Amino acid sequence: MLNSDNIEIVVKKLTVHGTKVRLLGFLKSVFFQFYKGSFELYAVENGIQGSPIHVSPSTHNYYLSHGPTQRFWKFEYECDAREVQNLWFKVKFDTAELKTSYYFMPLIPIHAELMEYIKDRVKIIYHENQWYFSEVEEKKPEKEI
Repeated sequence: MLNSDNIEIVVKKLTVHGTKVRLLGFLKSVFFQFYKGSFELYAVENGIQGSPIHVSPSTHNYYLSHGPTQRFWKFEYECDAREVQNLWFKVKFDTAELKTSYYFMPLIPIHAELMEYIKDRVKIIYHENQWYFSEVEEKKPEKEI
């Protein structure tokens, strides 16, 4: 872990409603099995670090078991694409700061092969561990049916 330069975020769900974008995910690293100190997850929106994002134990800690086998930390993040055009996450430990990389669960509209997604009034581009949001105009049908 000392040689690693990032923590993996597993994206479980990505939803868009109007211009609101919501990410559900969890932090996944073997490092959490052994680390007893504190850490904080931050969203960096438009180059500005926000407040820490609340994290809590994930149900994925119990993978195929009745007892915890891992130490993963779930989180929820929501923003408005009219206000946030660029987003990335970082994790701060006592003396270190690490960026994040991503793994996308099946059925997530963004993944390794498809890095652009348009829904409702938002265009989402995922590129080099960063998210880019932009508002798109609603297209009106040329003819009424």
